[in-house]
Amino acid sequence: MSIHRQSNKREDGTQGFMAAFWLLVVALLPFFIYPAHLLSSTRPGGGDVSAAMQSLSAATASVTPEMAWIFPRVLLVLLFAVPGLLWVRRRFAPDLYSLLVTVYALAFLLSAVLSHDQLQFILLGGSGRMDGVLYAVGLTVFMLSGYYFSKDYPNMLQLFYLAVSIGGIAETAVVTLQRLGHDPIGPITRGQPYTDIITGTVGNPGMLAGLLLPVTLLSLGAALTPRFSVRMRNWAVAAMLITAAGIAMTGNKSSFYGLILMLVLYVLLERTRPAFLLSVAAVASLLVTPHIVPNRTSYSHPLTLTSSAATRPALWLLTLKAVAATPGQPLLGAGPDGLRLTVLRHEKLVTEMMDVYRVAERWPAERRIERIEPLYSAKDPIRSRAFVVIFSDNPSGQIYRVNVDKAHNMLLDRAVRSGVLAALIWAILYLVPVFRLIGSRNPLLKAAAVSLAGLFLYYLFWFPVPQVEPIHVALVSIAWGISGQRS
Repeated sequence: MSIHRQSNKREDGTQGFMAAFWLLVVALLPFFIYPAHLLSSTRPGGGDVSAAMQSLSAATASVTPEMAWIFPRVLLVLLFAVPGLLWVRRRFAPDLYSLLVTVYALAFLLSAVLSHDQLQFILLGGSGRMDGVLYAVGLTVFMLSGYYFSKDYPNMLQLFYLAVSIGGIAETAVVTLQRLGHDPIGPITRGQPYTDIITGTVGNPGMLAGLLLPVTLLSLGAALTPRFSVRMRNWAVAAMLITAAGIAMTGNKSSFYGLILMLVLYVLLERTRPAFLLSVAAVASLLVTPHIVPNRTSYSHPLTLTSSAATRPALWLLTLKAVAATPGQPLLGAGPDGLRLTVLRHEKLVTEMMDVYRVAERWPAERRIERIEPLYSAKDPIRSRAFVVIFSDNPSGQIYRVNVDKAHNMLLDRAVRSGVLAALIWAILYLVPVFRLIGSRNPLLKAAAVSLAGLFLYYLFWFPVPQVEPIHVALVSIAWGISGQRS
């Protein structure tokens, strides 16, 4: 009996340690960047200005966005996945959530193995993405772990909220400094400030907005939760207003309009005066912030339709045709870099790809494509292939490469990479807890449901990235664990 009790204590201790480790990853992930310039061994010399400038240029050029922003996050997830896999193996139970995540992981792995791609792209994903097999395995372990933790620890959602709300306020502080022309991130990553883009500690304003979106909505729910202390509810109100301001400064349309829609939805569901007043305050923060915080950068992203947004339909159509051209559908996709590879392997899709460039480059209405000529030999690596496009107004032609690799829609990206079944699984993962929790009387649980609905809407126009996706799937995992218990 004594041995049995000691064994249970060890298991409880291990689980507690892993849960704390998991929450630590959630808290650290947004700020886990590679400060290359600080760690660089080359420093500008004393009086030689030319040597100093050359040293600075070399340090700046050596830092790729992939290394600065993405690799550290993938590494952090993998650091958890190593012990996490051993723990999940003992805890695994074949319920609906676990089976959905496992089937997706198997579809991803099989699609990658059968993609006939080079090993480095199978393991690391497409150039500048790092969302290959290594990341997918780490993310799977992270999702399963969060699900089991939320089933065993009733306060996991509150702890998750506390972690992301602190991070959301810190991110908004960084964004504000960048907008005011006092960027603290560029000097430590590449040796000079970012003046043409707002990065936060994520690397991209759209991805940063996707990180802040659920924080704002969860803060609204936390502020309305009666059993929380007055101090906690005041913290939540401050976090809601501050992170809404952060979204406004990114200029990301998906999160800006998505937040307004989700606030309206929350008010209709809650139907209380405090919910209405707090939602109005959040919208006010969203609308007023760009006018009261001066923009001293060259970054300007209007909330009206831009060429970037206008390319989405052409991208979606191209991806649908790539899905139809992929062997193994609907069970398997074309691998981690599936969209790019499929276009390269089916030259008829290059013509469809040019419709994307037509919108992005704002071609004249009268411009027509006369013909497209391959500019490569059979021995050239597939990703180096280029095409000469002959136009009606430019007979000499222009060279294009296949740089399109993401559909800017999570479901289409999953479908082309891992199969239509995988895309369906991700729709289920996001939407089932929404319907399970949307009618909850607990304001925070209702906010979790609305947050997932907002993220699903956001991902109809964006693709998942290692910089923020682990935070999103952490909320998915917790919502499944909680909603399963309630069911």
